[in-house]
Amino acid sequence: MKNKEMKELFSYIANKYDLLNHLLSFNIDRLWRKKLVKLSHITGREFILDLCTGTGDIAIEFAARKLSVIGLDFSGEMLSIAREKIKKKGLNGKIHLIEADALELPLKSDCFHIVTMGFGLRNIESQEKTLREIHRVLNKNGKCLILEFVPPEKNFRGKIYNFYLTKIIPLIGALISGRKYSYRYLSSSVKGFYTPEKIIKFMENAGFINLKMYRLTSGIVYIFVGEKA
Repeated sequence: MKNKEMKELFSYIANKYDLLNHLLSFNIDRLWRKKLVKLSHITGREFILDLCTGTGDIAIEFAARKLSVIGLDFSGEMLSIAREKIKKKGLNGKIHLIEADALELPLKSDCFHIVTMGFGLRNIESQEKTLREIHRVLNKNGKCLILEFVPPEKNFRGKIYNFYLTKIIPLIGALISGRKYSYRYLSSSVKGFYTPEKIIKFMENAGFINLKMYRLTSGIVYIFVGEKA
């Protein structure tokens, strides 16, 4: 799917996005984001970029720990919701939101200690180009952390997850968001995405070193970590 179509899709479901994320993951998505923050090994002095920030959950997790964060997303509607959440939590001075495309970051090179992305990589037109952009804006020894769904594993649990992914999620998503296609697409994007090993290879090709991947919740999601040499 092209970036323009993707932007329209997320803009349409923005007001139901948080509700559906928590509902469809049985609220485990909150734990996944906390795990990502834990794996960043922050010291309290880092400057952080959260790409595909959406409604700002990862940015808020970092800002709550008194860190400065830039949250970037191509959907103005998603950022509007993020702005309200940030205001309610009293984090206005800690998070700066930018409406822009992760394929071409309007940011200087070598200026962030940590770059994160939650559930955005599979929805980007070119994963390899985005990973090169992440590498560019990171400081030397900076860290990239990506939280992402991967295709169901080929085992019994994977078969159960595949049924939930292809039958239940599109149905619930359509009932709540009012748009059947949106959550049917999101399900198919997970099934058709790259394997964890392929994502690690993309990161290696982009220049990252010390690559690691963490399997969470029976392999439903992974956190991929790499450093800039």
